[in-house]
Amino acid sequence: MSGFGFATWASRIPTIQHRLALNEAELGGVLLAMPAGLMLTLPLTGVLLRRFSSRQVMLVGAILYNLVLALLGQAAHTWQLVALLFCFGSSRNLLNISMNAQSVGVQARYGRSIIAMFHGVWSVAGFGAAALGTLLVERSVATGPHFAGVAAVLTVVALLSYRHSLALPPTPPAAAAQKPGFAWPDKALLGFGAVAFASMACEGTMYDWSAIYFEKVLLLPKASATLGFATYMVAMTVG
Repeated sequence: MSGFGFATWASRIPTIQHRLALNEAELGGVLLAMPAGLMLTLPLTGVLLRRFSSRQVMLVGAILYNLVLALLGQAAHTWQLVALLFCFGSSRNLLNISMNAQSVGVQARYGRSIIAMFHGVWSVAGFGAAALGTLLVERSVATGPHFAGVAAVLTVVALLSYRHSLALPPTPPAAAAQKPGFAWPDKALLGFGAVAFASMACEGTMYDWSAIYFEKVLLLPKASATLGFATYMVAMTVG
């Protein structure tokens, strides 16, 4: 659900850029709203997971995520797009972190490492959404009905999935507050953080700019502009 929803948005970035008449510099500024929403809601997500179960946070995050996705397709002004992308990043953060908590619980029941499989499924969903976006661009379907239709289906999926999610207890407050206050990360953690930063920079470049590059630099037809994004999703799945 997370992968399909995000790739739905990413596959139509050129369409929205054309509709709002944004140049590359303006679009780059607008796109910063999503990571801003992600970063600023990290502390809030931690608080929610200490008060509520991960399945509850996941359901709320999924519903908000799909609602914002539907509204993104209707954005008629730049300020609306900025506000919605901020909310899209925030709700995606709620959904992704709570889903990861659920995946850790599932892995514990299996007794072996299976989290990589969940990330593979995310990439498969992203490829499917990119393929759908390509088809709808070719048929000149507007982003409004495209995003609304995907959001409706994903909301049904979220409600059905909730019934089968794990009823994990919230994170115990005592365990979460063993070392109150700020602490500098050690060298190993900083190294992992640097690798994660580089990986996300590569991903963000492909998600946000690949379709525009294929359309404006390589001069491919609009329906083929998502080719790079879809290929990247395939590579992530195989890897």
